[in-house]
Formats: sequence, structure tokens, C-alpha cells
Amino acid sequence: MNEKEGIALFTSVKILGVCVLGFLMLLFTGCSQNESTNNKLTGEKPPSTFVSIGNQVEEMILGSYCWTNTCVDTAGTVELLALEGKIPVKIEGGETIRFEMDYEVTPNEITLVQVSEEGEVMDEVDLTNDSFIAPTENGIYYYSYSVAWRDTEDSNVSLGDAFYAFALEVGNEAEVTFTGIIVEIHGQTAVVKVEEGEILKSADRISVNLSVNSEERFEIGDKVRVGYEGAVRESYPAGVDEVYVELLTR
Repeated sequence: MNEKEGIALFTSVKILGVCVLGFLMLLFTGCSQNESTNNKLTGEKPPSTFVSIGNQVEEMILGSYCWTNTCVDTAGTVELLALEGKIPVKIEGGETIRFEMDYEVTPNEITLVQVSEEGEVMDEVDLTNDSFIAPTENGIYYYSYSVAWRDTEDSNVSLGDAFYAFALEVGNEAEVTFTGIIVEIHGQTAVVKVEEGEILKSADRISVNLSVNSEERFEIGDKVRVGYEGAVRESYPAGVDEVYVELLTR
């Protein structure tokens, strides 16, 4: 079963009882997609949605959706994340993952499914208060977070729906990371102006050894994510023990 079929199946099972009841009550009214007279959705597309892990907040990638009078079809979770250049969020096993949505109207149907690297639906994940516990085994995990807004007076009427993609990389000793812009390059060493990360409490410019990623040719102006271990060395620019350097955007 591929991802889209699997997600559709999970959603269909959840709303089947509602549709049957609606059919018995309103013989000629089925499950349809129309706007309610008192529950119109606003905006050109579904709202931004985020995963929150402790103090770390990452925006998920919007996938296929139907919103007001527009429907958009996209690639599945794994391919969509790759196309958008979105790397997995690095966490420790067993952390609590929470969902946050920048929208005043809360969806009344939410489904979270885990997707394999090949794009196949694996399992539906139980949610408690719009959160779940991350796996404890090291590895990369892909997820599809599906939501729907249904009319408060007639639950057979769908006002809008969407799915969001994200991935988690579980490690028992997740490295500390920061993101920033390369402002200087001297051979295999770059100076990165830090934009985000706890390291900002120590320094705003970090000397980074680019040779830990010999497959990438970095340039001034590149936005990168740097993973490091140990203490920040007091110098200017400050120094760290790099574990990896990843190109985010150019």
C-alpha cells in the first residue's frame, strides 16, 4: 500500500461512521467538500504547522491539500522532503514531540502516520493532546501529519484538509547544532556567522572545519548547519569540534 492510499484509508475509516449517520439522517446528502455558511476558512492555503521538541521548533512541509476552492497535489512525504531540501530534525530517543499550528480555527480531525523510506505507510501513531513520544531506536523516521476541518453543524461537510511532512533523526547522544551563513573561507576553514543556536550565548562567529564534509564544495553566502561536540573554545572566531557540516541553502 503506497502512502497516499494508506493515508486515505486511515482517514476513510475514521469518517465512515459519520458519513453513514449523515446518510441516514439526510438521505441525499453525502460526504462533500463545500464551505459552511458560518465556518469559512481564511487564507490562500492551509496554515503553517510546526513540530516542537523542547525549545526546538521546526516548520513542517505542506503537502497535498484542498483549501476553499483550490486543491493541490504534491509528492509523498519522503520525496517531498527531499525536493524541499528539508533534513530530519535531530532529537534524542523518547522525547515528546508536540504539534503547533499558526491558525485560529483548530482542525477537528488529525491523523499521524509513519512512512517508510520507500514511501509506504507503516503505522498510525497514537496522539495524546496533539503530541507523541518519539521512537527510542536510532534511525531516521518519516511522518505524515494529516488534518481536516469539518463543518461544526454538519460533520459530513469538509471545509478543508491538508497533510504535512516531517522527519526525525533519533540518536541517543544527539549533537548540539547551530545554523549560520559562511562569511569567509580560507582553504578548508570557514567563518560562519551564527543565526540560530545555543552557541550564540558564547559567540556569534565560529571557525568551522569544512573538511568533515569533503563531498560538498562550500561557498561564501551558503547557509549551513553545523553539528559539534564538546565545549566551545574561547577564541575569535570561536572554535568547536565539528561532527558534520551540512549545506542548507545557497
